[in-house]
Amino acid sequence: MIYMDYAATTPPRKDVLDAMHAVASSHFGNPSSLHDLGIKAKKRYNQAKKNMASMLGVSAKQIIFTSGGTEAVNTALKGSYFKAPKKTIVTTQIEHAAGIKTAKFIADNGGDIAYVNVDNKGYVDLTHLKSLLDNKDVSLISIIYANNEIGTMQNIEALGQLKKDYGVKLHLDMVQAPAHEVIDLSRYDIDFASFSAHKFYGPRGIGLLYAKEPDTIENLLHGGNHEYGKRASTENLAAIVGMEKAFECLKEKPEDKNHIQNLAAYFLKRLEEEKIDFKLNGPSLDEPRLCSTLNLGFKNEDAQMMAFKLNEAGIFISIGSACHSQVIEPSRVLKSIRVPDAYLYGSMRFSFSEQETTQDIDKIVKTIKDLIVSDETKK
Repeated sequence: MIYMDYAATTPPRKDVLDAMHAVASSHFGNPSSLHDLGIKAKKRYNQAKKNMASMLGVSAKQIIFTSGGTEAVNTALKGSYFKAPKKTIVTTQIEHAAGIKTAKFIADNGGDIAYVNVDNKGYVDLTHLKSLLDNKDVSLISIIYANNEIGTMQNIEALGQLKKDYGVKLHLDMVQAPAHEVIDLSRYDIDFASFSAHKFYGPRGIGLLYAKEPDTIENLLHGGNHEYGKRASTENLAAIVGMEKAFECLKEKPEDKNHIQNLAAYFLKRLEEEKIDFKLNGPSLDEPRLCSTLNLGFKNEDAQMMAFKLNEAGIFISIGSACHSQVIEPSRVLKSIRVPDAYLYGSMRFSFSEQETTQDIDKIVKTIKDLIVSDETKK
């Protein structure tokens, strides 16, 4: 088996599972209960929140635990819209489905959504963004920082400067980032950031929204006074501790970026050596990007059929985002960066970690070549 779908989900680390099991067994009380078991659970919850806040360089009161990245993105966008319904929210067409569909919901309910252009590598057109800010009453800019399909990483400093110049708020979808770089939010002038634990070797069903000023957004969920009153629902303490441990493991055992970059370069080199006609969708390897996420278009091939055949060979990949892997239509992200039709329908995402080897890449390239040769023979 060769797993090349880390952008969809990562396997939880053993340390994470052990920490979750321990707290689920020993801290089963409701953190809102006033008896000893509840107080014990609340103390562990507070400890986990403080630890994560410290690792992210923020205050514990600026962290809102959510059920994952999707809820975090929804909270930032809808929460901003409900607070200022007459103002414009600016985003892009290359967001994760959580951002795109939330923006559509807002527009369908009378809100104003403006889409800033991106170039053919997925980078935000800062000149166009400035024009939108000049001509609209904007409340929020919401951008995916590290793209889940093509790996493009945006210029946080430039976005932060525009946010400051125009007095608007900035939300970054940072779901894909933690597994690949140390996140220190104190370095950036941003207002909101979304995270999801299962993208960096933690459990599914837990994420968080960093909110610099939580009261500037409306609640998505109403009920109890959890998360300082910003997100009702009994805390999933075991998952929270799992996320805490996942963050700690990233600090203690960061991924080998050099190995990942070398592996990405080796992958492209081997495809070229085998004279396979392909296109790297998005930035080149020497530009700001996640080198662990390569979206490759194979000329005049059928990505769905290739993915099926790769799966039969024990190679697990995605076609675009896993959230849309059952959709036949080409990826909206790839259309937005204007991938030529000859490569568009043969585009697949290979996302890997430091665990993979050059031998794994050799097997993948050989399998792809065999599939293409077999396909050409049938033609």
